[in-house]
Amino acid sequence: MKSILDPLDTSFRGVADRLLESLGAGVDAHAGSVVRTLVEAYARELATFYAMLDRAHRSGFLDTATGGALDSVVALLGLDRGRAGRLRGKVELSRVSPTPRDIRVSAGFRVTGTLEDGTMLPLMETVEDVVMSAGSTRVTAEIQEVEAEPRDGGEAVPSIGPNLLTITPRPTLGIEAVTNIDPVTRSSADETDEHLRARAKVALRQSQRGTLESIRAAVLEQGIAQVEVREPPDGPPGVLEVLIGDPDFERDLVGRERVRRALRATKSAGVRARVLYLRTVFLRPAMTLKPADPLLDARGFQQLAARVRQALADFVAGIPSETAVSRRKLEAIVLATPGVGDVTVEALKCFTIAPDPNAPADPSRIVVRERPDTSELTGFIEVGASERASIDLERWPPVVAREREPMRQLDLVVSADSTDAKTHEAIRVELRGYAARFLELGDRGQRKLLEDLQSACGRALDELSGSREHETGGAAKVVFAMISDELGVAHVLDGSESLDHPALRGDAPLVLGGLEIVQLPDEEEQP
Repeated sequence: MKSILDPLDTSFRGVADRLLESLGAGVDAHAGSVVRTLVEAYARELATFYAMLDRAHRSGFLDTATGGALDSVVALLGLDRGRAGRLRGKVELSRVSPTPRDIRVSAGFRVTGTLEDGTMLPLMETVEDVVMSAGSTRVTAEIQEVEAEPRDGGEAVPSIGPNLLTITPRPTLGIEAVTNIDPVTRSSADETDEHLRARAKVALRQSQRGTLESIRAAVLEQGIAQVEVREPPDGPPGVLEVLIGDPDFERDLVGRERVRRALRATKSAGVRARVLYLRTVFLRPAMTLKPADPLLDARGFQQLAARVRQALADFVAGIPSETAVSRRKLEAIVLATPGVGDVTVEALKCFTIAPDPNAPADPSRIVVRERPDTSELTGFIEVGASERASIDLERWPPVVAREREPMRQLDLVVSADSTDAKTHEAIRVELRGYAARFLELGDRGQRKLLEDLQSACGRALDELSGSREHETGGAAKVVFAMISDELGVAHVLDGSESLDHPALRGDAPLVLGGLEIVQLPDEEEQP
């Protein structure tokens, strides 16, 4: 039986089809019939009603209301839409040095300025949320005049020249300067729904006092990057714990005072907020990494190792307190990095060097979790309730060593009628496939390696041209072949080597290294 809560197609076609289905099979439902005409007329009205009902439903929510409905919703918060005639423009928020982390500036950030005679300019505020991304020094945001009418009965300012809005009544931590690069002029259009909705969300957050999320947001606004607000399960009622994980923040007396004031202004009366400073546990895993490409050069491996270290740092930064950092999870994060074939975490060390009033200073703690009887890792490091995990890419980056498996490398020079890219790729694909099947080939004492390579080149050209006339491919010839064994010793092939040659024995896989295609000389030029 179909539930009445299942979503229904309320479009005209959906309504009409359901009505016709409910009338039974004996009804003439062909286009133009009396029954179908009546059903479609009724379905049209019903679909219109459904659309109006859905619109009325969406008009009651801040995220979906538009136009006049949005004006009614934000009116509950004491806001109104900025009408045409208000000053509007853009400001640039900047700092001297690149920001080490994202700085979020919410809508409602206010700026103003003064003229040469000391006259205060109208108060402006941003109408959108902007983020100064990590590593950048500036970001722009749209602004508009806060009050539609001049204060104290003064005259309205027609426009504001460039570089005059430089004062921030309530500075945001991390933002060092603000200015309007272009003139701010009066707009001929009303404020958009997106800007009005952004300002309303800020007002809504500010009106929600006492919740864990509002307290956390108030602390984040003080420039804190890592904060967690929780109610202790075994603690007395009315007590909250605010855990701040920024390294060395407990030594920042000015920052601690900002946090204290923000908590007092945000928490409910009678609620006690205990501020705890988390001790940072710096993790340093050591691992052996096998690239997906066995021929990856040293520079490519360095780039791969850098991506692996950054992926680990991003993962560990998001681990909450009272969590076990799993060795298997670290390996899974590394394996998810493009270019990694396999990885093994050989050791998992941690350092705690920052003193903390809630945990004694321990500058020499270095832990390697190993079983007493074996060198195998137990698999995790516990992060305590007053600790946070981190990876310091500057002082203690993860140790990434390359795992190399024994292999043999084949380098060839082949002459062919054509040296274009298609020919080169066709021969390379065929030779690469032959190298992958090398250990499975039989008759190793009777088969000649050079003849096999010659046949592979011929098959590649035959497949490229769509012809199967020449079994050995007379349009290509191996003119030079060299194989390097697993010890790195090079052997030049003279054509007499069979597959059981000493350099070809063993279980080390064969891979194709360098391949050069040269022009096949004309027959009359050949000696």
